[in-house]
Amino acid sequence: MVSISLRCSRLHPFRWVFALLLASALLVGPAAAQKAPLSDRLEGVDAQIEQVMDDWSVPGLAIAVVTDSTVVWSRGFGERDRAAGTPVTDQTLFAIGSTTKAFTAAGLGILHDEGQLDWDTPVQEYLPRFKMHDEFATKGMTAVDLLTHRSGLPRHDLLWYATDASREDLFRRLRHLESSASFRSTFQYQNLMYMTAGYLAGQISGMTWESFTRQRLLGPLGMSRTTFSVDSMQTTDDYARPYGGDRDTIEAVDYRPLDAIGPAGSINASVADMSEWVQLFLNDGRHGDTQLIDSTTVTQLTRPRIVLEDPRPFMPETGGSLLYALGWFKETHDGERLLWHSGGIDGFSAMVGLMPGREVGWVILTNKGGTPAPSVLLYELVDRVLGREGQDWNQRIRDFYAQQQAESDTAQADTTEAPQDTTAAPGPSHPLEDYVATYSNPGYGTFEVTMEGDSLAGRYGRFKSTLRHEQYDVF
Repeated sequence: MVSISLRCSRLHPFRWVFALLLASALLVGPAAAQKAPLSDRLEGVDAQIEQVMDDWSVPGLAIAVVTDSTVVWSRGFGERDRAAGTPVTDQTLFAIGSTTKAFTAAGLGILHDEGQLDWDTPVQEYLPRFKMHDEFATKGMTAVDLLTHRSGLPRHDLLWYATDASREDLFRRLRHLESSASFRSTFQYQNLMYMTAGYLAGQISGMTWESFTRQRLLGPLGMSRTTFSVDSMQTTDDYARPYGGDRDTIEAVDYRPLDAIGPAGSINASVADMSEWVQLFLNDGRHGDTQLIDSTTVTQLTRPRIVLEDPRPFMPETGGSLLYALGWFKETHDGERLLWHSGGIDGFSAMVGLMPGREVGWVILTNKGGTPAPSVLLYELVDRVLGREGQDWNQRIRDFYAQQQAESDTAQADTTEAPQDTTAAPGPSHPLEDYVATYSNPGYGTFEVTMEGDSLAGRYGRFKSTLRHEQYDVF
């Protein structure tokens, strides 16, 4: 559920030199600006936010900027419901998507503090029924492996996104899902492993992941409006409706229930509630007079464990790589740690960020799916915190998207103009009616093939589409 998904390409050596020079220029900020009060550095940011919303067609957005002791800025912009014309407030609930993952990791951290979970003990010792297709992964998988996307599994998202499989059913099906990389060798974003981490927390604590998270985190933090499902969110008096569309359009879309995969991304919250969450990390696990998470465990949660190729070609400052901790991405700016995680589900995009060394954090929530607006504002805020001037992140990312679109249009034109292969592909080896059946897979369940006129159609869960023939028995 990472909201950024962009095509990567290797830079020419001379372009790397340029990227390094650009990075050097960006990482030099005026000392006076860095010493200015944070409230002064936020002057004019409201106009900047409105410009970003307009440029990316975002209907509604809420944002909070906090320090370890103060909510410096907490505001809503635009509309939470376009049809009703109702405004966004700092109490408006949005789906926060994969920023939920840090809550799941923190829950396991609490169990670790209490001696109920050891980071290095195999999951199978706590969950004897845990089994992967790869026997080596089955025996070696630890809680840290679950939380760092190094299981060897590709995403397998269709399994939960298209079906009504329960959390228990998804857990049972893990043993039938094939890996695409060896265990612990590669970062491969994996929602099912976070679902398993939440399932683990529930089994150890003797309650559901939702109840455990409410009791041990949300309740003590005072996050009373936060919910775990889009259905419960809609019973409140201030919640956002979901929208999609491209850069220039806004289209109403349906809510996407994520109950089964909940620990990977089902939380819905306001920026007012999320301010308490961010401050928990800025205060090394302390809330008020209560130490909810041991400070050494907070260090463990935010310590990078694996390197991944940076999916943001518009960010040469990172040197082409990112680090991942337990529910947090990590990069460095001006020698300062930046921790963040994006979130995206149907109709919503989110960003949560921390600069622990500056004791500053922020939450950005929107009701537009697939928009880079939260990422744009993340780096605008980083520049303001560091006192860096002259970098227009909005324009920079808009230019990148325009370049990607131009390259896509050129590739499409080249394909259209290229001479067509006149060699006919081999036809089906059987009459189409012979393919009509219900096929099954122990991991994915059933796939139904039917006749629709003179063509075949396939249905998997909620998805149905015409099958296009490739060659022989391949559709």
